[in-house]
Amino acid sequence: MTQEEMLLEAAETEIMNMRNLERVLAREEEVKKKAVVQKAVYEGPTLRFHSRDGESRLEFINGASFGSELCTTSTPYPEKSVCVVTGLPAKYVFCTLICSFLNSCSFSLVCEVGASFHVYTITYFT
Repeated sequence: MTQEEMLLEAAETEIMNMRNLERVLAREEEVKKKAVVQKAVYEGPTLRFHSRDGESRLEFINGASFGSELCTTSTPYPEKSVCVVTGLPAKYVFCTLICSFLNSCSFSLVCEVGASFHVYTITYFT
């Protein structure tokens, strides 16, 4: 092979390589365009909390108002059950008879009343 033939072959190879490089770069650009996903920016009502120098603050942004949703009164505590024997606050419930009792003595009295029942389930109140 002469030097002139080698130069012609090198020129052809260079042209083929340039075309292949352009194709590869075009594919990479397409992949990049598909991969870039813009996150949707939330522009609705927002609530921002700030805490600085021991002072906490809520900031309502973009028309956010929670006046009707915020509860300003506390919910009442549930009624405490009372022992059916002693009348004191009960710690346990005799589920079969659905009556409350304070201690083991009260429980034994409740069991005498409910002796006809076979299943005894006890629930502890905190």
